[in-house]
Amino acid sequence: MYNTNRIRSRKALDKLKPHTPGKPLWEVKKEIGQKRVIKLASNENPIGPSPKAIEAITKSLSNLNRYPDAHAAKLKKTTRLSLSTQQLIITNGADELITLISTNSHRLLRTSVYMTGYSKHLPTPQAATHTAH
Repeated sequence: MYNTNRIRSRKALDKLKPHTPGKPLWEVKKEIGQKRVIKLASNENPIGPSPKAIEAITKSLSNLNRYPDAHAAKLKKTTRLSLSTQQLIITNGADELITLISTNSHRLLRTSVYMTGYSKHLPTPQAATHTAH
């Protein structure tokens, strides 16, 4: 068993404030006294999901008991870009990509053709999911 009393977080983490989500649509309608409101904040889509997306999700429901392919091999092969599968990184959004790059930058720099012969300084990640105040 690990002694968690000795584990200390970076002091910068104490300054982070959690993300404050936008108001839900029902609350906005009530607040401004309107029945029809199109809310574009919070990365929401006012017209709903694409019928193709609904179809794809419906088809995949029988596989929910399985972990997805962590390497996204099928998705990488279907790209229309002129790239090899080794040149693609598939993530669950920008936050995951930033985390992958910042925590694995030593590997990226070591294997990068463009960095050969250059000094390899690893900066502290500056793009946090939540901003420090």
